[in-house]
Amino acid sequence: MISVLLSWGRKSRDCELETSLSDPIQTPSLHADVAPKIANITKRASSLGSPPSTKSSFKQDCMNKVKNNMISRHHVEMLSTKTTSELMYIKEIRFNFRRYTEAVYCTEVVDFWEMVTAYRTILDEQLMLEEAHKIAFSCLVEGCKREINTNSRLRKKIFHEIKTGKVDSTLFDDVMKEIQSEDGVLGDAFKRYKELVIRIDKERNSVNT
Repeated sequence: MISVLLSWGRKSRDCELETSLSDPIQTPSLHADVAPKIANITKRASSLGSPPSTKSSFKQDCMNKVKNNMISRHHVEMLSTKTTSELMYIKEIRFNFRRYTEAVYCTEVVDFWEMVTAYRTILDEQLMLEEAHKIAFSCLVEGCKREINTNSRLRKKIFHEIKTGKVDSTLFDDVMKEIQSEDGVLGDAFKRYKELVIRIDKERNSVNT
């Protein structure tokens, strides 16, 4: 069992999207309540308790956890060796990464990832179209509250396919690939999160040697 890096609040009941790390591109099994799950993802922050108010408070809490040996070596090693797309499928790591995004005000990237991951499990064509519409208008409309920073060409392509009703489980794949790249909004945030944890872990090791 991977140790939980941080323990703010209780874990959301909706965090059931993880799959086997040995097959990170495998999608989770279909749940009967996929639609309400997607609808409730953006309410997650309120169910997790009080988030850290600033990045510095997150760092201080993180530092305390590491110095008190509450982070397993396996956890840190995975942050050092696994890709962002692989790590996002690990529930505990994704939970703690969400806490980091709350501290730096970019939780929309985690919301989008979780909504799309749930969307990919839908089998009913009409429900898939409805949920594609919800995700697109929640995260891809310019100026919307949870707007994801992605290029206009991909946005136009997605809205065109929704308008024509030609959607499938791969609808958001190009956007997911872009945001998880090293320079993408999710990839960049995760890189900074990993650097923070690994740096503090190294400080702990230097003190213990």
